[in-house]
Amino acid sequence: MDTTPDCYDAFDESLSSNSCSLNDRYRFHCTSEKKCLLLTMVNNNVQQCIDGEDEPDMYERVTNIQQLPFSALCDSRREVFSSTNETDETHCELWPCVNQYTECNGIWQCPKGIDEINCLSNFHCPTDHHPCVFPKNQTIGCLHLNRTEDEIVDCLGATDERTFCRLSYPTDPLNRYRCWNDTLCVFHLVRCRECKKFDGIDELCQSDANTISNMFQYFQDMLEMHLTKKLPFSPQSSRPFPMKQSLPSINKLIQYQMKEIEESNDYNELDVRQAWLCHRGILIYVGQNESEQCLCPPNYYGDRCQYQNQRVSLTLRLRNENLEKFNVIGIIVTLVDDTGFMHSHEQFTYIPVRDCNKKFDIYLLYRDRPKNITKNYTIHIDAYDKVNLLYLTSWILPVKFPFMPVNRESAVL
Repeated sequence: MDTTPDCYDAFDESLSSNSCSLNDRYRFHCTSEKKCLLLTMVNNNVQQCIDGEDEPDMYERVTNIQQLPFSALCDSRREVFSSTNETDETHCELWPCVNQYTECNGIWQCPKGIDEINCLSNFHCPTDHHPCVFPKNQTIGCLHLNRTEDEIVDCLGATDERTFCRLSYPTDPLNRYRCWNDTLCVFHLVRCRECKKFDGIDELCQSDANTISNMFQYFQDMLEMHLTKKLPFSPQSSRPFPMKQSLPSINKLIQYQMKEIEESNDYNELDVRQAWLCHRGILIYVGQNESEQCLCPPNYYGDRCQYQNQRVSLTLRLRNENLEKFNVIGIIVTLVDDTGFMHSHEQFTYIPVRDCNKKFDIYLLYRDRPKNITKNYTIHIDAYDKVNLLYLTSWILPVKFPFMPVNRESAVL
């Protein structure tokens, strides 16, 4: 129920009436009908609720940070306004600015626009340069990264100094064209009418169609309208990361980011206690008070990831000759007790011509902690043809020593 069919005949998208019964407390609840939406389906210019409450005014202020999808955090656009100082742009100094959600999406979301350099575009600028319309000759050229955000306007519309219009008009993503020698920021399509002082646009307004078309694309890239549309992370909606760049360019980018971190007064190196605080997990800081919490991998749990989860570690290799005639095979692995209850499951795709000698490592966790050692447990492995959705075969492997906290199993099937 995320508008993306994952099952045969899109069965997973036909159960909207049951969407609120899912164990997902962060879904958006439609008030006009019994329907719950993913956060990425809210405010995406597509009405999902009957009365349209999922598509409020784009400038309506959000007060709860949990109403935002993950990709909206630390994207240089403040969307949460609350009575406290806690917003979606708080504690972003340690956040990796150039990431999957910001890289080459057409919007400057990092200092000096480093997330938009060396990207594919129609302007063909060299490494570490941004497109720029120079006021003297009204032509599109390229400006080096070092000359951006230095409080000196070099480009028409102040496209090299974008912070000014953002701070002056934080809730209006259209007003991003700054009139020459002025503090006024306007929508670029009305610049010929709204900019009172001469800023070199008189000639541009009278230019030929090709020049106007290029200028339109150039100034259109300044707009931040599509930041209101948040996409979920998936191979279909994501761009390759990192982008294909020359090695010198990547090294320069890393050096710039490291220098920026070193110059930040808010940066604190992890001490020995912090480095080992979460054992096998990752230390994070939560809330305005920056309370320490640990993100634990599946094999560990506890407030410091100090305890091992009881689990089954399974290593598989498929060598069944009967499976080789199928092109794509789906494998589902489940951990089941003697009452038929399924504790955990994993699935993967097996392609014989590619994975004939490949080992698959799988971790299966017990539901209860500690597990019930009076029960017997088995591993069920089911194979089906992913092309025709036909059941092929199954294997059952017993967990021979249920009293052990961790069982390691291996099999060649």
